[in-house]
Amino acid sequence: MKTAKAAVLGLVCIMGEGILGGCGIGPGLGKKDIFTIDGEHCSMAEAKVLLVNYQNQYADLYGVDLWKEESGQKEDLESYVKDLTLTELADIYTMDLIGQEKKIELSDTEKEHAGQAAEEYFGSLSEKEKAYMEISQKEMEELYERYALAQKVYTALTEEVDQEVSDDEARVMKVRQIFTTSEDTARKVKARLDKGGDFNALAEEFSETAKTAVNLDRSMIPEKDREKVFALKENEISDVVQTEKGYYIFLCVESYNPELTQANKEKVLEERISKAVDDSYNAYVKSARSKVNQKLWDETKLDTSGDLSTSSFFEVFDQYCGKDYTRGESEDSSGQ
Repeated sequence: MKTAKAAVLGLVCIMGEGILGGCGIGPGLGKKDIFTIDGEHCSMAEAKVLLVNYQNQYADLYGVDLWKEESGQKEDLESYVKDLTLTELADIYTMDLIGQEKKIELSDTEKEHAGQAAEEYFGSLSEKEKAYMEISQKEMEELYERYALAQKVYTALTEEVDQEVSDDEARVMKVRQIFTTSEDTARKVKARLDKGGDFNALAEEFSETAKTAVNLDRSMIPEKDREKVFALKENEISDVVQTEKGYYIFLCVESYNPELTQANKEKVLEERISKAVDDSYNAYVKSARSKVNQKLWDETKLDTSGDLSTSSFFEVFDQYCGKDYTRGESEDSSGQ
């Protein structure tokens, strides 16, 4: 699960908002700990695994010479890689803690897969890479287990969501639109339409967008107007609909398009799943006790010497552990 949520714990010292309880070494935070969340400690070694992998992935994307240049772009990218690493690790640790609450554990088979992943990835590292990471194969295995458990928890949360999306919930309409940033203009156009004015002619005269034929789903209409708009029948015209962008008037061309509606069901389900996971995540974060070692993190630098080339941590995870967490195919969440 490589979704780096910017709001993951709202890492106070990095992102500005205050979920982490403070910065610096304190009770419960070791000298080589990057952060602690509810008694779980993230080590510098774990962070360096991600740092070097993300560093090299972006080197592949932008060109390895980028890290050798002294430029604002390099500094911005280095800062981004560090933020991405910290937020992702906080994400993983938090999902694992949610798993503890829900009594979700890895099965013996899943632990075996994590061990196999660690053995292959650790074995692929050069001596310089191992020296930079300062991590043992056992610690690498524990990191893979953390990722595996986080993915299992995510899968469990998504499976709690109702997978059925009705045609009405996902319904897509074909409409023509008139858009203007002026409420006065919109009201005048609507008055002319009510008196029998030609929609296409008025759209050509007053609409501030060249695109008049559009497809609408429910998410595109403000909640207060949603039911009225989706109650339109063919050739009926809506009232003026106010949005953040401006004012719309719609002419219904097709009140229900089967093909577009079917395609939209996947989007609706994804949004439903995302909300369910975020709700569980945010509920946990509200009461989480955490602390970040900001001084240590500020002093941590990327190794841009060119001696570290590893970038396959996530690829190896997918190879050995990804198959365990396909929806509907994961083993029983109790770990049995």
